[in-house]
Amino acid sequence: FETMVLDENRENGKREWLAALDRLLVDVEGWLEEYEDLGVTCERVPRQLSEEHLGRYEAPALRITLRGREVWLEPVGTYIIAALGRVDLKGWADSARLVLLPSDADKPSVAHAALPDEPSAAALLPHCVWKRATKPPKVRYRDLTEEAFLKALIEVSDAEAA
Repeated sequence: FETMVLDENRENGKREWLAALDRLLVDVEGWLEEYEDLGVTCERVPRQLSEEHLGRYEAPALRITLRGREVWLEPVGTYIIAALGRVDLKGWADSARLVLLPSDADKPSVAHAALPDEPSAAALLPHCVWKRATKPPKVRYRDLTEEAFLKALIEVSDAEAA
């Protein structure tokens, strides 16, 4: 019986994580849609992830093409210190971390972490939001708005210099 409960918790956690990831990708695709005339394209690409608490599973990454060069929005996973999920925005100039957190989170705290197979994590994920983490050593979380995402995209791609 205990194994069945753990499996159900694991599947619920995975389902909620993938739903949160999908919400992020839908937002980004929407934000970039108005730039299609400038040659900005988005394409979802499946990735295989493996996490101790969720096992192997497929999650979408997003390939963003700007001026013939690629920037990737890559899912990292859910077993992340002080967050319920992480996605990295990787460009040729830099990278940025996007983290899934309660909306009131503004800095790292172990209170924001839970294992994805815990019932509390699956219940909390639908109420979390994506935020951009500043670089260490003094990490802070900033709301991920359209403006904040576009700024991060420019930073990681060095688009202003291109």
